[in-house]
Amino acid sequence: MFFISEVSPLFFILSIIWLIIDLILKAFTNINNINIFLIGLYGFFLNVIIGAMYQLIPNSLMKKPKFPKLSFITLGLSVLNVFTMFLWYFGILGNIYFSISNIVLILAFLIHISTALKIPNSITAKFLSASLIFLTINALEMLFYAFNKINIFFLIHTFTIGFVINAVIGVELALVPLLYMEPLNMGLANKLFWVHQISASILIASFYIFDLRLIYFAGILEFIVLGFFVYLIYKTIENRKFPKNIPYTLRYFFLGLGFLLLGVSFGLLVASSKLEPFLHADVMIYGFGLITVLGGIFHFMPRILWNKYYANKVGEQNTPPIDAMINQNVVKNLLPFIGFGLFLLIVFESNNYLKPVGDILYAFLTAYSLYAFIRK
Repeated sequence: MFFISEVSPLFFILSIIWLIIDLILKAFTNINNINIFLIGLYGFFLNVIIGAMYQLIPNSLMKKPKFPKLSFITLGLSVLNVFTMFLWYFGILGNIYFSISNIVLILAFLIHISTALKIPNSITAKFLSASLIFLTINALEMLFYAFNKINIFFLIHTFTIGFVINAVIGVELALVPLLYMEPLNMGLANKLFWVHQISASILIASFYIFDLRLIYFAGILEFIVLGFFVYLIYKTIENRKFPKNIPYTLRYFFLGLGFLLLGVSFGLLVASSKLEPFLHADVMIYGFGLITVLGGIFHFMPRILWNKYYANKVGEQNTPPIDAMINQNVVKNLLPFIGFGLFLLIVFESNNYLKPVGDILYAFLTAYSLYAFIRK
């Protein structure tokens, strides 16, 4: 690796911890309380993507950030931000504190990671750069949200469709061809980049106007674009020769993509008033989000740890294989249980007695993923 981000594993682990707490709170929260999903977004998604970008952007652009240790200041702000969010959630602090704490974290990260930026020369760098642009916009929106000048759905979808989805596409377009040793169709990938920025911008703008008919048709366009992304992934691995078995990281990614399309489909049903909004949020955050993130963490964590502790010792002593840096039994066995747990979470959601069971069970399965980082 060109650059090793020492802070990324801490962001990864903390993001999982925040999601576990979010699920526990969710177990005893009304299904229509949208604030619980905001903690999932700005506690879980924001932190894990910050951690991933500290590792990915310098290696994609071959440019180290200045003063790498400053990333630990970002980590400290992240912890402070999450505690502020919990105080906001329990009504101790107001919207303004929730907004300002997120703005400070986002701006600190953007300022620091910008020292590793240059004109993007790869498709992954393009998507990550677009993701950072939407994150910047989202930070500005936070100011307006703090004073109730914009609706919350506009804020949420700038974050999810603009920031999160761009980051996920960028990461997967890098890792899928790499792990399968197959070339990516760059012509299609570049087309995907531009059409996604267009479809994402239209969908986000429709939430600002908040016209349900416009949201519905913009959602269909975004669904088609994401289907194009899945098709591009499929064409990359269609004629694979190696490896014959699907790597476990990609199994998480592929299941996550299925939940992504399902979640967007649910969003279309919500826009047409045929489905409750919380089901859309459940699938996107706890399905697509968690499963995709686990696939990414299970890929990056062992490589970061191995490069940090063993890369300079090759030839001097016996070094463990990269996969041995985390508990592979957890990686291999967790996925079907996560899928079943998510099914129960969704099915139990509308039952006041069963809802806590589904949420706590899923929190337990999420916590079990941390056991992967305890080596045997």
